[in-house]
Amino acid sequence: MAKKMSIFEEIVDQYPDVKLGTGTEILEWVDTGNYALNKIVSGDYFKGLPLGRIVEYFGEPSTGKSLMIYEAMANFQKKFGEHAYVILDDTEDVFTEHMAKIIGIDVSRMILLGSETVEEHFGRLFLGIKGAEDKKKREGLVPYIVESDPDAKILIALDSVAMLSTLHERQVGFEKSDMSKAKNLRAGIRMVNRRFICEHSILYLIANHVMAQIGGYGNSKTTPGGKSIPFMSSVRLELSLRGKIKDGEKVIGVQTQAHGKKNKIAPPFAKTIVDIMFDKGMDEMSGAPDMLALDGYIKEKGGWFELPDGKKIRRGEVTIEVLKQLIAAPAPENEVEKEGDKS
Repeated sequence: MAKKMSIFEEIVDQYPDVKLGTGTEILEWVDTGNYALNKIVSGDYFKGLPLGRIVEYFGEPSTGKSLMIYEAMANFQKKFGEHAYVILDDTEDVFTEHMAKIIGIDVSRMILLGSETVEEHFGRLFLGIKGAEDKKKREGLVPYIVESDPDAKILIALDSVAMLSTLHERQVGFEKSDMSKAKNLRAGIRMVNRRFICEHSILYLIANHVMAQIGGYGNSKTTPGGKSIPFMSSVRLELSLRGKIKDGEKVIGVQTQAHGKKNKIAPPFAKTIVDIMFDKGMDEMSGAPDMLALDGYIKEKGGWFELPDGKKIRRGEVTIEVLKQLIAAPAPENEVEKEGDKS
């Protein structure tokens, strides 16, 4: 006798466009370039940025927003090789081959754009745009890539949204305030999120500035472009300057605090401080010792760190090998004091 179908199985059988609530699983990740930053974004020291999602880096000037995006681009190319398609929409016109060499980006295998408007950004990448001379509409880069290479892995970086104008603003100039940017961003992201970013597992990285919020209460800072990017992003990292790294009197890098303001993948509100060197990029181990101590893998003992076997090591001795050994060991127990345990 055939087993009777449950009501849920009957629904799926009768309605092909309906599926059981398994949700969307993130299958692939890209290293951010820093293990503590990986942990903040994904909840795992060895994962990082999720494919198929929108991630926003926003913050003050000189906090490493562009450099963090370049690190992701280099790691994306290394991971996916010939099937990696990296597209940088450099609206600020700051990307240089010199920086690409420092970070390890293969410029011969990346696409560099310089969109001036919101409409141009979404048109060139996703929705198609008319040619400047022949007026023939060309399909977007993403549809062209996925049609040409079924195994394509795509990273799109917008650096930055703050510099994008709109067609309306270019038409009216200074004569009239332009209020269409937030509306057009919202429409653009709404049109491409499920159709392209989710369906083709595209990593969409956005850099944004912070600006004063006139007449606002509480937090006096906001990001330009309206609420669509904060709403649609799976992860939002706020970057702020915490110090300068010097060699004598010469500044050779900065210390940037990364604060997970929003996270739909891992617990939000985590923080770490990342060392960024001007001639090398991110120090991959910076922030990791403090994160390991916070997670209970090691204990901080006045400038030293104590391993589970009792051995004491300095901050600089917490290497990738030590990190792997600690993570491979049984997970530490959370030492949370309960109310009933108090004597």
